[in-house]
Amino acid sequence: MATIPLYPYGYKLNYRGKKEAQEEKAAVVRLIYQKYIDGMNRYSLTWYLINHGILRPRGDSCAWRYNMVSQILMDERYVGTDKYPPILAKDLFDTAQLVRQKEKEKVIATRHESCNEKRKYPFSGFIRCGSCGSSYIRGLQHKNSVTRKASWRCRNYHLKNVGKCKASGNIYEEMLEVVCVEAYNRIRSECLGGKFAASGKPCVSEKNKLFDLLIQETIDQMKVADEIRMIKLQNDLNVLLNKRMEVEWASAPMDLSEYHTKKIKEHFVRHPMRMSEFEVEPFTEIFIGMTAIKPGELKLVLKNGNEVVQTYKPMKGQVENAEKYRSYSGKTDP
Repeated sequence: MATIPLYPYGYKLNYRGKKEAQEEKAAVVRLIYQKYIDGMNRYSLTWYLINHGILRPRGDSCAWRYNMVSQILMDERYVGTDKYPPILAKDLFDTAQLVRQKEKEKVIATRHESCNEKRKYPFSGFIRCGSCGSSYIRGLQHKNSVTRKASWRCRNYHLKNVGKCKASGNIYEEMLEVVCVEAYNRIRSECLGGKFAASGKPCVSEKNKLFDLLIQETIDQMKVADEIRMIKLQNDLNVLLNKRMEVEWASAPMDLSEYHTKKIKEHFVRHPMRMSEFEVEPFTEIFIGMTAIKPGELKLVLKNGNEVVQTYKPMKGQVENAEKYRSYSGKTDP
């Protein structure tokens, strides 16, 4: 079993028990600083060291970790002390600290964005979980680090609600944008190629079940009510029946697929160019929402009722996690 050294990476003990530079590792330290200053962040540096087969500080493997690189980048002993000879130029160390300070300032400037449900983002209210039906919310990965990539995840899963969804996968926002661009261009090609048709499905099919529950509750109360109470409950029941009729009429299924298909085709006549980067307005003109069917698979729904399934590379381990838990149902229907 490897022992943990009592001195910084890049040094060794000589036969007198004094610290001296271990040139092979000292060269790695200088390489880390130089690449960091040149623009390689700490995560990229970690993978660089792993991929180049450089042994980590313990010397037992090449499995470098982010915090190991961070520790090297802020250790002042590399510029020299009474116990440690210098292996790094002071100007190189000072420049690296300026880069670290800029990274900290960037984190502070973006910290307010993390999981703020009150803020509206391009995909807010647009994505549903295919497992539990909850909406997706936005958050930032790597909470305590510099690299904070925005991602979207199931609200139940993230907030750990009772009966939470254990199978829903996260998706990076930049990956989500790529998927949406691909779907948009796919529909564009079909429209301009004359292959795009109406779905023939009802585009509005919601039914408000709240009135059904209230009506049943009122009927149950009427079974045990006295004469005076019965009169009031009868009036309440009449009001509820009338309101339910109004709601059912307003939300009755209407086949608007032909209408929306025409609108989508008109959209691509006005915007014939392929979408290269994600743009909210043209995308939402033709798409009404999307469902995260499972990690690596999204179903996008057009305004005419048609559906487009797009695949992407999920985060590591999410497919196995979705298949493991029985709570994953794979439901995709509204």
